[in-house]
Amino acid sequence: SLKICILFLAITRNGDGEMEQETFLPMTRVLDIVGLSRTTIWRLERAGDFPRSIALTPGRKAYRETEVRNWMAEKADQVPA
Repeated sequence: SLKICILFLAITRNGDGEMEQETFLPMTRVLDIVGLSRTTIWRLERAGDFPRSIALTPGRKAYRETEVRNWMAEKADQVPA
């Protein structure tokens, strides 16, 4: 089936005042990336164990891609070799 993914981009300034591009991922994309259910992500986020979503509009929340990828890397580092 055909999947349509909408990504949101924002331009921000880092600590040095330089402009950076930030990608915001909708929940559907986060579900594909991390392989968890919507309910599990909601529970983890509520417990403070998953990146917080950002309200882009009153009806649209998204996640910073860098925070989701960093969370995944931390989880991968916790797996014994």
